[in-house]
Amino acid sequence: MNLVNSYTLIFKKLITPKKFVWLLFLVLIGLPTILNSIGGYETDNNVIKNYQLNKIYSDDFAKIETIIVGDSSGGNAIDKKLFTNLSGTKTENLSLTGSWGLYGSAGIIEHSLAKENSVKNVIIIQTLDIWERSKSYESIIELYDLYDSIKEVGYRKTIEFFTNPKVVWWNIKNIIIGFIPTIAIKKEIDLKNDYILQNKKKFSNDSLHIDKHNTFKKIKLSKGKKHEILFLEKVCVKHSLNCIFINGPIHKQTINSKEILKDLQLKIKPQFKFIKYYDHIFSYPNHMMGDNTDHIDIEFKHTVTIDYYNLLKNDLSR
Repeated sequence: MNLVNSYTLIFKKLITPKKFVWLLFLVLIGLPTILNSIGGYETDNNVIKNYQLNKIYSDDFAKIETIIVGDSSGGNAIDKKLFTNLSGTKTENLSLTGSWGLYGSAGIIEHSLAKENSVKNVIIIQTLDIWERSKSYESIIELYDLYDSIKEVGYRKTIEFFTNPKVVWWNIKNIIIGFIPTIAIKKEIDLKNDYILQNKKKFSNDSLHIDKHNTFKKIKLSKGKKHEILFLEKVCVKHSLNCIFINGPIHKQTINSKEILKDLQLKIKPQFKFIKYYDHIFSYPNHMMGDNTDHIDIEFKHTVTIDYYNLLKNDLSR
């Protein structure tokens, strides 16, 4: 009996078809679970999450009195240094992206209050089309501990997140990018702008143009977002925070402000019981918009920060 035959016989004894099926099952389930648990991969959403969490866990954060949470419309709209000077309250902008939803805002607030600090004002800024999106389950699982995640989104959604096989591909992709950085197409942080680096193609430089068939016409409120509003309100009540909700800026040519305002007043405003809600819409012309219809060009970030401060100044705790 040669070496190859011996190995084959031994292998068949050790790995029967039944054992092989179980082994394959454990690999398909176990590997994604391990990778998700250790967070060994980097996605665009994790880039901004880690950037903002690093601010929270820095020594300087203990002095922060006002935090700005929400999505990219706020990340590109409000300059924390200028808002600090205008308001007289030390401000930090902790905006994530729209994918994180209101659950993401709630999670960032909770992280901000995890250790002793001076936070008393929370400005929540979300883009106008956030309301029709479904629940952002992943945000809870990524920003809360396992017990709270299961309590809020249930066992099934939690298990689905940790056993998602896509995480294996994300890790492989990151390894490939590490060896060939020229193929990387991922978000980078613009430290000067204190947010994700905008693309070179912008409305302001006429590289982007409005699609007249893709304008924003109505506010639709999903059941998932109704639930997220309740969740966010509970967080603000629990910590006795001065929470204020405002709409993100938007390209003037994409909406009928009067019609959208009616929808906000009838559908969104009544949902808020504790959080102060502003239905005001700041819309700006083409030359002030960046790489999305709700992203201000960073050249005008100071101008827009002043607009938002003037709107909010009378409701800020000092």
